[in-house]
Amino acid sequence: MSDAGYEAATTIRLLPGARRPDDLDELIRRFRPRDRALTEEEKKLHDDIVAAYTNVEDFISRLAAGRYRALALTALEESCLWAIKELTSEGHRI
Repeated sequence: MSDAGYEAATTIRLLPGARRPDDLDELIRRFRPRDRALTEEEKKLHDDIVAAYTNVEDFISRLAAGRYRALALTALEESCLWAIKELTSEGHRI
């Protein structure tokens, strides 16, 4: 992609009257976060988190198929996503 194409693809357009962020870099980071390399300890924690969620998923999957089971699995998936996002975020360190 050319520099002009990249610049156009990363341009943030604000609606008229929209609150302008004081720091556009902060806005870009918020919507295009960059994960960081994990330490060995963090990789182990990542695997432990996924294993725990997989275990709960196995229990929920034993329920009869239906709306509430689907909602439970969706909520579980979202919860796992946010836990992993916290682990891999720039501000997190263990």
